Amino acid sequence: MHDLQDDRTPPEPSAGFRNPTGRANQAKGFLCVSVFAALFGIQYHTRAYRSFSETGESLASPEVWGFRMLLGLATLATAIVVSRWIHLANSNARALGASGMTFTPRGAVGWYFVPVANLWKPYQAMREIWKASAGPLGWQRRPVSALLPCWWLLAIAGPSTAGWVAWAVDMGMDGIDENAAEHMGEAVSLGVLIPASLLLFIIISRVHDMQMTQYRRQRSAGTLPRVDSRSGRVPDSA
Repeated sequence: MHDLQDDRTPPEPSAGFRNPTGRANQAKGFLCVSVFAALFGIQYHTRAYRSFSETGESLASPEVWGFRMLLGLATLATAIVVSRWIHLANSNARALGASGMTFTPRGAVGWYFVPVANLWKPYQAMREIWKASAGPLGWQRRPVSALLPCWWLLAIAGPSTAGWVAWAVDMGMDGIDENAAEHMGEAVSLGVLIPASLLLFIIISRVHDMQMTQYRRQRSAGTLPRVDSRSGRVPDSA
């Protein structure tokens, strides 16, 4: 159970707050790149589906490898940059005075790579970041935007959609090649992941704005040191 913070006790921010603007902008930028890569992927899989279903032939190998490399690099780069933002967002929430958080900065990222548990733990960590960013005082009782469950449902549904759609197309349409059904499933899967990426873009923007609002409020009250604009860190003395 979370340790509830007394509403009468003001938060005690640590000296670990770092300017989140750079990482937030990087994460949003790479999410945009991933969206464009997904749109390109939908076009590719649609063409491949038509090629298989009409002629029984696949697209040229160089095009196949080029597409897979592009999508793989975009996905990997986006995952790394977004993970760095999650780590910092969790750390900043603590620095602003949110006590009793269950997920550490490393844990908020690490749960994405734990099989089975990654179906719900990352969402819980993001929900905790949202609440703590909205206000460190009594953050456990703060509401969560509907953006978060919508984002997570789409994020976990996307990868599994490909198999289900491929199976449905293969079973429901006689004469459709198995490879053609697979390409259709991949196209639909990418179509699901696009709104998930856009929702995460909005979530990052909202969390960034909330944390900066809390920082400015505490700074003006003299309870939080100023962020060093060069290093992004809070100096030892204000």
